[in-house]
Amino acid sequence: MAISEERVRAAAAQKNAVLALECLSHAQTLETMWTYFWFSDGKLYANEIKEAARIFLESFVELSEEDPRFMDARQMGIGERSFQLKEILGNFSEWVGGNTEMPYSTKSMTGLTIYKLVSGVKSILAKDDTFIREPLMGFHSSAWEFAERVVRWKGHIPQQALHGSPDELVKKASSARTIAVLADIRRSQDLMTYAKNPDDFSKRIVEFITTSRELIEKHYGFLDKFTGDGFVVYFNEAICSSRKKNFVECFLEFCREELAFCRPHFAAWERTIRKVPNTEIGLTIGADLGTVKFSDINHHLVAVGDAIVWAERMTTIGAAHEVVVNNLLYDLLYDLPDLQFEARTAKTKSGEEFVARVMHFT
Repeated sequence: MAISEERVRAAAAQKNAVLALECLSHAQTLETMWTYFWFSDGKLYANEIKEAARIFLESFVELSEEDPRFMDARQMGIGERSFQLKEILGNFSEWVGGNTEMPYSTKSMTGLTIYKLVSGVKSILAKDDTFIREPLMGFHSSAWEFAERVVRWKGHIPQQALHGSPDELVKKASSARTIAVLADIRRSQDLMTYAKNPDDFSKRIVEFITTSRELIEKHYGFLDKFTGDGFVVYFNEAICSSRKKNFVECFLEFCREELAFCRPHFAAWERTIRKVPNTEIGLTIGADLGTVKFSDINHHLVAVGDAIVWAERMTTIGAAHEVVVNNLLYDLLYDLPDLQFEARTAKTKSGEEFVARVMHFT
């Protein structure tokens, strides 16, 4: 009788070991596929991921029926109450049998939950001395930064605003108010042509780009591009408010700090060139207010809006170290403290006259 019971226990133990190995294998497959699915923005393993989840769930349920520890949330390291684990399994079951892309609203939450399930299985097996060498287990909350869509927008959206779905943020930005800003270095051709040497020009233009980029990031600007002797950037209401910032204040502080850097920077640069022009060298900033439509076309940012056109016109009539704003933006700014405005008349390329305002910080 004792021998028979021992054989039964041995057979049960062997079955549990096989079920545990199978569950662990399917868990690793799910985790690997999910990683590629996540980082590729759903392009890799789009069809296989649910099948991998289904097989894992089946093996996990079968294993937990034989060994109740796998349904104990505390031993799995998922929480204090078992209903949390049942809720997770329910969400995954609905995902497998339904049409939703993920069992949770975000890829980050789904990835974290898959990690909890996989690490929970490993943790229990480690307690049983299943492994000669205990497996490494870890989840980096910053892993989302390497996902394709995040990397896609990383060079444009300020780092502080890169949370959640970048595509959704850009979509919101397209229907929010935007201050379009175009900046241009006056007499940049002289700086290049009469530079002390190519290395000196390169060093100084890189310093200008680097510092400008840091200030754009600091004040939540949505960078379009650097143009060689300037840049295009947007201060968008949706992007700034996502970090509880006012887009008008962000624009003003950026202009104030950008000019504070540029005045001594270009003054020092001018002293190094062979021929000094008869007009001042420095940065001109043109800006206008409007709605700008942002699109991602073949991994290229495309921005379209009247405000961009008029910001460029403001830049053409400004002198070095001036900020020139169009009428709608002027209406938003004219009664703010510490600002003064000077009217300036100019013409479009077709000959139409218009009045712009040169903005001065007091």
